[in-house]
Amino acid sequence: MPAKIASAFLGEYARQVKALTKKNLLLLVTRHWISTLIQAILLPVAFYALILNINNYGGNERGFGTGDPRQIRTIQDSIPSTQQLVFVRPLNVGPDVDTVIEKVSSPLPADKVVILEDAREARRRCEPNTRGVSGCYALVGFIDSPLTPSVNRTWNYTVQFDEARDRGNFNVHKGDNDLQTFQMPVQMAIDNAITNSTVLPEEFMYTMTTQEEIDARRRANFMNALVTTYCIAFFIGAIFGIYHAVGFVTRERAEGVSQLIDAMGGGAAARVLASVLSLSAVQLIGWIVAGALYATLIFPESNAAIFIFWQIFAGLSIVSASVFAAAFFRTRRISGIFTVVAFACLAGGAAIMLNRRVDTGRVAALSLLFPSMNYVFTLSQLGRYAMNSQPVQMSSEPQKTNYSSGLLESTFFVPIWAFWLMSIVQIIVYPVLAVYAERFIHGINFHHRILSDDATSATSTPHAAVRTEGLSKTYPTTWYKKLFRINDGTGLTALSGLDLVAQPSQILCLLGVNGAGKSTTLDLLSGFHTPTSGTMYINAAPSQLGICPQKNILFDRLTVLEHLIFWRDLKVGAENIDGLHELIKACDLERKTHKQARTLSGGQKRKLQLACMFVGGTRICLMDEVTTGLDPISRRGIWDIILKERERRCMIFTTHFLDEGEVLADQIVILSGGEIKCQGSGAELKTTYGGGYRVYVPRGEEVDGLNGTVHQDSVVYRVNDSTAAAQLVEKLEKTGVSKVRVAGPTVEDVFLGVAKGDVDSDSDSQKEKTAPASAPVGGELTKGQATPFWTQVWILLGKRFRILPRYWVGAFLVLALPIAGMPPINGFITSQFVRPDCGSLEGPGDFPRENVWNAPLAYEGYYGFYTGSKMPYGPASANESLHRALGEFPIGGWEGYNASLIAQNWVLTETYEEFTKFLTDEKYSQGGVWMGDGQRKPVIAHAVEWNSLATMKLLRLWTSMATGVEIASAMQSVFRYFGSNFSSDSWLYMLYACFILTVYPAFFALYPAFERLSNVRTLQCSNGVRPLPIWMAYFLFDLIFVLLIAVAFTVTVTMQFPYWDGAAYMFPVVLLHGMCGILISYIVSIRASSQLASFLWALLFGVLPFFGLALAYILPLFLSDLLDMQRNTDIISYVLGIFFPIGNVFRAIGFGFNYARMACRDQGVMASPSDWWGYGFPITYLVIQVFIFAALLVWLDQDLSFAMFRPRRRTDPSSESEVSSASDNATGVEKELARVQISSDKDLLRMVHVSKTFSGTPAVDDVSLGLGQNEILALLGPNGAGKTTIVNMLRGELRPDSGNIYLDNTDVTFGARKLAQSIGVCPQFDALDLLTARQHLEFYARIHGVKGKAAVRSNAEIAMARVGLTEHADKQAAKLSGGNRRKFSLAIALMGDPAVLILDEPSSAMDAAAKRKMWKVLAEEIAPGRSVLLTTHSMEEADALATRAAILSGKLLAVGTTQTLRERYSNLYHVDLVLKSAPNSPKEETVAIEGWVKQRFPDASFEGVNVGGQIKFVVPVESTTTEGTESNKKGSGVGRVIEVLEGAKEELGVQDYSIGAPTLERVFLSVVRDNFREDDEKRRPAWRRFLGLE
Repeated sequence: MPAKIASAFLGEYARQVKALTKKNLLLLVTRHWISTLIQAILLPVAFYALILNINNYGGNERGFGTGDPRQIRTIQDSIPSTQQLVFVRPLNVGPDVDTVIEKVSSPLPADKVVILEDAREARRRCEPNTRGVSGCYALVGFIDSPLTPSVNRTWNYTVQFDEARDRGNFNVHKGDNDLQTFQMPVQMAIDNAITNSTVLPEEFMYTMTTQEEIDARRRANFMNALVTTYCIAFFIGAIFGIYHAVGFVTRERAEGVSQLIDAMGGGAAARVLASVLSLSAVQLIGWIVAGALYATLIFPESNAAIFIFWQIFAGLSIVSASVFAAAFFRTRRISGIFTVVAFACLAGGAAIMLNRRVDTGRVAALSLLFPSMNYVFTLSQLGRYAMNSQPVQMSSEPQKTNYSSGLLESTFFVPIWAFWLMSIVQIIVYPVLAVYAERFIHGINFHHRILSDDATSATSTPHAAVRTEGLSKTYPTTWYKKLFRINDGTGLTALSGLDLVAQPSQILCLLGVNGAGKSTTLDLLSGFHTPTSGTMYINAAPSQLGICPQKNILFDRLTVLEHLIFWRDLKVGAENIDGLHELIKACDLERKTHKQARTLSGGQKRKLQLACMFVGGTRICLMDEVTTGLDPISRRGIWDIILKERERRCMIFTTHFLDEGEVLADQIVILSGGEIKCQGSGAELKTTYGGGYRVYVPRGEEVDGLNGTVHQDSVVYRVNDSTAAAQLVEKLEKTGVSKVRVAGPTVEDVFLGVAKGDVDSDSDSQKEKTAPASAPVGGELTKGQATPFWTQVWILLGKRFRILPRYWVGAFLVLALPIAGMPPINGFITSQFVRPDCGSLEGPGDFPRENVWNAPLAYEGYYGFYTGSKMPYGPASANESLHRALGEFPIGGWEGYNASLIAQNWVLTETYEEFTKFLTDEKYSQGGVWMGDGQRKPVIAHAVEWNSLATMKLLRLWTSMATGVEIASAMQSVFRYFGSNFSSDSWLYMLYACFILTVYPAFFALYPAFERLSNVRTLQCSNGVRPLPIWMAYFLFDLIFVLLIAVAFTVTVTMQFPYWDGAAYMFPVVLLHGMCGILISYIVSIRASSQLASFLWALLFGVLPFFGLALAYILPLFLSDLLDMQRNTDIISYVLGIFFPIGNVFRAIGFGFNYARMACRDQGVMASPSDWWGYGFPITYLVIQVFIFAALLVWLDQDLSFAMFRPRRRTDPSSESEVSSASDNATGVEKELARVQISSDKDLLRMVHVSKTFSGTPAVDDVSLGLGQNEILALLGPNGAGKTTIVNMLRGELRPDSGNIYLDNTDVTFGARKLAQSIGVCPQFDALDLLTARQHLEFYARIHGVKGKAAVRSNAEIAMARVGLTEHADKQAAKLSGGNRRKFSLAIALMGDPAVLILDEPSSAMDAAAKRKMWKVLAEEIAPGRSVLLTTHSMEEADALATRAAILSGKLLAVGTTQTLRERYSNLYHVDLVLKSAPNSPKEETVAIEGWVKQRFPDASFEGVNVGGQIKFVVPVESTTTEGTESNKKGSGVGRVIEVLEGAKEELGVQDYSIGAPTLERVFLSVVRDNFREDDEKRRPAWRRFLGLE
């Protein structure tokens, strides 16, 4: 038996793992494939491909070896197109110099040759840039010649080349090295011109070191760095996978998916394993490719399988550890970043250890504990094999290498197989640790919670589905108790000794105010919390428990069918695919079977959540606020689904809608203070606690002698029971009252009676109670009036100053960053810094006459490891010319070479083959000369390792030997850099200063983002605040900080840098840049999803251009020639400054320091700093950008769209349709149209033929509606019916496409200001700023034009008194309780004493008690004397408050008094019978009762399936019965129904019954159902569907 149980458990576990893995892969691979591909494969692979090639960067062009001989290039083939050949011909030289210049210049175009007389002028012309490049190909200066009157009368000239032409970059196999392009062609051309020769010898380059030796050395150096330091860089490739894994896991937890999976039969073990498997599967390709790249690019001599398996094991261990790390986070926001940083720090610690002697034991221990350290140590170990090109061995230690340091030779050794084994241990251990962490931190509770098929069998209710005994819950209030889950009974008590019983096939409803214990009870039953004491018995396995949380927890990218398949498999359900389709059909989702959840409407998503709860053989269903936020149509759809399913399941649900409990519940439990106040069936409770029946007659038909109360359009009489109600109805009918309506007790009556203490008191208020403020103020509110633009600006500016003490962090950082950051960066500019001038960079005068050639061609020690060299020459016929040249000519030095020196340094070779062989064998020879023979042309061989001067000596030697002409010359570089114009000091200052000025404006996005995201701005715009004054006020407020920063910056540079040219101009530059930064931050704030996101996006929009501009400004200094550099810098400034404000700051600071000669023009200083090329165009650009960004803000702000300024054709109501009177038989809609088309004092607000379309879809279609004076009109409709659009048009936010809006008979279709002045809006949300209640109301009073401090304060006091918030006047509004916040929103709407109030879902998200308090405030304090437009989804609310109701769904469908609508659309009574045998009534008894009902009430219809001893049916008001004589079968239907039920009560075994009156909800459903169509999925663009972006 144990083996069988274990096998079943493992089988269930395997199926759950499979279901979770399949779901994860479906989401990762098919639905989020782009992000998965990028994070799991592309980024890691691209990173490894980049960094593993780092050893090859720059190495391919350094070609070592021996090149092929090639003819020395001619000067005309070598001179670049951008350079000129410059000659200096002093006046004192002979005419033979002219002949030489002519010969050299003749092959060149005239514009390529420049002949000057003054050496200094030539130096100015050939002024180089920071790269050592000038506009001169070569600068040739003649000093002496045979015809020049001088002592020597020998050819003597000096050649100067750019410094960059001797940088050492080469490739011996190419002929375009600098030496072959510049030095050799120039000297060869001059020497041939001097000697009248046309011979061009060949030359070849060679290296003393082979390419193989260089590659081995380079690789050894790379590996030496790799195994000690760089290994941390390679770990970065794993970071992408870490972030991806942690983000995936924590996202599901943040969305509630993980907890729901665990609660509905899953578990942490299955989830963790599935996460590891699925994440590893999607990252596997990246690991394999990374291993292959390692093997190919770094370890080519080793078996590739070693590195592939290493990457796989390392990847699996890192994923496992990432899943473990993710267990410690509840949200996704910081989890990925924090985990990545932690892993990187561990890897960095390993890299630091590698730079020291570390013992093997420590490495093994750390590698076993941390995957990131294991990765680094393993890579270091592998790198030591590659140092000496050894193949990696799994067990043996790497050999010693000549290139490794003593540190590496004495460090650790751990076999590769041991690292693998440690990774395997981590792959196993970390998921186990993750399971324990998940269970401890987030796990489902099973203590005091028994789940089995017979859990209640040993209790006093063995057949119950759910039972709790003494269930208590106290929440700890101290942080350490919360952290360690210490439940010692102290703290906040939510439940106290709860004894609850729920029967099979029964719906149990938990009712109560907020804090009564409803949600706590469900959370305890679900396992989300652990009880302090007590026991829960649940007759179901964990997988048979279904939960429908208040917030939908769905997978947006899974289809409806995929959801059910997943939950079925997770719960190990038995349904086949046909059964799933049946469930989909039962949940009214058949049309959406293959649609993704994100495309469903709100009601459809709720239905899908129910289907997920039902699937998999669920026996116990727990539902929390199952219809919150849904319109009545969607609510009714949910109810129908629940009623259909109740026969097969036990359901427990909570709700704030009392009518929902009445319709759905078989058993109702009312909680208060964590205890049960009462429980029983709805009929029982209504009979016991309901307070009797109410009989309604129309006003004007009341009967003398009866005491009644007036409610809306009826007079209400109360009686104790149904019998008395029947008698009163009969009496009223006898007196001639024609329309009598009876309403039995409701669950609302029960709740108000039982929970009277909760309803009358406000526990939240008691908690909040502070020292009493002034007593409630009498008097009237001041009538509002329009406020001018600048008045609103001033008021809003004052608000920002009031908020500043509570929102000071952002302001502090704005000032602290630049003001505190500037002094430290000023230190970059040292006291030795000299601002470059614009003068010429002259040389020391004439060219130096030192003969560089004087040095003999002996070894001069270019590299320290050379010990001497010999140079070959040949053939034998060249022996005499060599001795002559070296002994007599300048090339041999002033003292010349003697025979012994020649024999010591020169080696004669008879053949060319011997010549080249000698160079190959003699490692350190600097070159040789082959003078040519009959088989081979002359060849000069020169070694790369020696400098260019050595090559030029060999070329000169060949000329001297070949021609016998004495030539003395010198070669030097143009040594004067352009360095004084590129100061690293000024560049660093520019970088840091611009960075600070880029960053600080991002903080300006914080408050506007907060205001938008918390709906404060929406509330302001709804109550008279105009959008443009908001931005202007906030701009002026933030401008104060920018002004302070601009002043501080300008003063700083003026005082610390006296040489700064035009320092005062930095004030407008910094000021205008700050203004641009403010506007950019505002633009970002209107789109960002959070405050943090707004800051980061604003920072990104500043920092990215900063780095781009920094690069753009530095590149011209190194990549442009001098002649083009200033032009290129100007182009960069001119072009990029148009788009990026920070570019203009770069330019301005650069001008101040004369960076890159920005302050110079035409070799001189700019005439004035205000010149266009000075501060002129940066300031001009910034001014233009301020206006551009302001316009962009207006365009992107929905409240300030330019569309608001487009003219719209005014329409005359008579042009839309003829004004006509309605007939007596006309519908309510027709009568309303006829009424509102005629100007009347009765209607304060009228809409006539109003239509509004969005993207071709009509939202409001030809609606005509009036709001009478002192009337409460309920505007009802499903989601998408156009209610919000109408409200937005009435408050001026939207303009109708056609039709007109009249306020007090004045057309205000285009008068947004008049609308805002006369209409107060209480939105659905609570949008409270960082102000006290009093400050809020005083702000809105000023906005509405209330003048004078006393009047403003008085209006605030009056408004607070009317809503009962006087005692909370000085409390921060955001800290008020939920109910008080709604009251406070009402108080805001009252400011300015508007004639019309628009209340949008005023009691949304409030519990039943708070709602009724709100309704009381509305009815008694708010509505009198005003016209109120109420939009709501709560029919209870509309019934309680409205005098008239209008129902629309795009079009106006019905309108009238609530009584008229009932009579026309819903004349039905709801009857609820409870049998004495309930809740265990046999099915046969239920069927018999149903037969009796159909016999006695032929017009009756049943509501759902009757089970548990409760029979619910509806009968028409004018119903007939089969009881009695013909004369009494008709009449007031409710009287007959009561009479029949009373007569048969004992016979039928009825314990209790109740009768409910026709409801407004029935009216709504009857009117809307035929006109309701849920939105279908909008067709998305193909490319967005393909990329999965929607």
